[in-house]
Amino acid sequence: MRTPATKAPGALTFERAYPGTADQPRRVRADLTEVAGTCPARDELMLLASELAANAVLHSRSGRPGGVFTVQATLYPGDYARVEVIDQGGPWRILRGGALPAADVEQRLGSIPAG
Repeated sequence: MRTPATKAPGALTFERAYPGTADQPRRVRADLTEVAGTCPARDELMLLASELAANAVLHSRSGRPGGVFTVQATLYPGDYARVEVIDQGGPWRILRGGALPAADVEQRLGSIPAG
């Protein structure tokens, strides 16, 4: 069950739906660049968002004709940033050694402060 996100004071939020086409990760980067402004973690945020958007297009039903995916981002200046890509799902394959959900990347690499 999803818990609605609460908006912290001073948080910058962004949410937009995109067509599930190969050119859209570039559009996601451009849109988030405007939102992130001078955030010190802007480059990392762009990389993460475009990678997740590309994965949505390539590996989920979002990449099929008429498919869409949604990007949600919240930046907490001076604290951290969060980005989420919601796609239309698809078959999961368990890779040898297990799948690595995106959430585990932060745990393995550590948090990147947003400034």
